[in-house]
Amino acid sequence: MLVHITSLLRSIVSAPWFIFRPLLVHGRGPTSLTPSARAKARALANKSSTARSPQPKQTKQNIIRMEAANGTNGTAPIMSYEEKSKLEEQATAKGELSYSYWAGKGGGNVPLPEPRKLTEQEKAELERQASASAASAWNAAGTFEERGATPWAKSRLTELILKRELPGGDVTMVDVNSCEGEANIFIVRGKKRCGFDFELQLAWKATPRPEAIEIRGHCKVLNFSSDDPDDLEVQPEVSHRQPDRAADEAAALARVKTVLQSELVKILGQLLEELKAR
Repeated sequence: MLVHITSLLRSIVSAPWFIFRPLLVHGRGPTSLTPSARAKARALANKSSTARSPQPKQTKQNIIRMEAANGTNGTAPIMSYEEKSKLEEQATAKGELSYSYWAGKGGGNVPLPEPRKLTEQEKAELERQASASAASAWNAAGTFEERGATPWAKSRLTELILKRELPGGDVTMVDVNSCEGEANIFIVRGKKRCGFDFELQLAWKATPRPEAIEIRGHCKVLNFSSDDPDDLEVQPEVSHRQPDRAADEAAALARVKTVLQSELVKILGQLLEELKAR
């Protein structure tokens, strides 16, 4: 029995002192603390709770929300929901994708100006400006403008070809079978530039010599273009070849090619000048 009591005392003596500290403070239970200890514990708990609670970031949108909730940002009035939404979009948008927004008053009910008829003096002034710059009234700056002139050019070209009196009287243009291409008028920086490019199919007749039978054929005209008249090419052909008049056909082809080549170049220049005058 004495041995057991001795072992128990040795265990108590060797145990850490803080195990028995709650039992030694004013004789209270194991969970009791001194008033100063309780105050320190409460302060520590409050500090820990404050540290754990998330704080709002001071971003632009949060500042806007706080100012809107307070109804002022110093002197500014309360913003509407649409205005706050636009400002939040600007604050959160990427730099290259952001845009400005202006909140107008009146709901967009600003009265439009009443239409007014131009006076004769105003119309004359607009016509004078258009004539001076060669641009339309809507293009007062004369930056760039394109006008189509294809229908007029085709009609005028057909008229010039069929009414042309060819030298020598032995070659005659009968008809313009086809005319493909386009003609345009451009206004570039206030200056007028004109041009066209066509391919023609013509019908002709020729008498290579006084006693010869009349020979008929067609002619393809390539590169009838205002860019480079020297590139114009004439390709005549006989419609119905006959072996017994091969020599006359060859002479007719040579004559048609020579006459049309020079005359079509002249017609090309005339058409270009008339197009510039439009």
